[in-house]
Amino acid sequence: MNKLIILERIEDDLATIEYDKKTFQVPLALIPENVVEGDVLDFTIRSDKKRTKERKAELNSLKEKLKRNK
Repeated sequence: MNKLIILERIEDDLATIEYDKKTFQVPLALIPENVVEGDVLDFTIRSDKKRTKERKAELNSLKEKLKRNK
């Protein structure tokens, strides 16, 4: 069973959402356009293995550069 995610309020560039009787503030940029306070939201979060691998390679490259510059 999916729990409801409810848009509680929008203030400046933050949205307050309620999930499982807890509230969280998230950047408004993560909230779809045209929603209003009280709307029920549907979030899908998934892992992006390709980007994770690319990011790790980039960070390892930066670490190696820092080690060489010491």
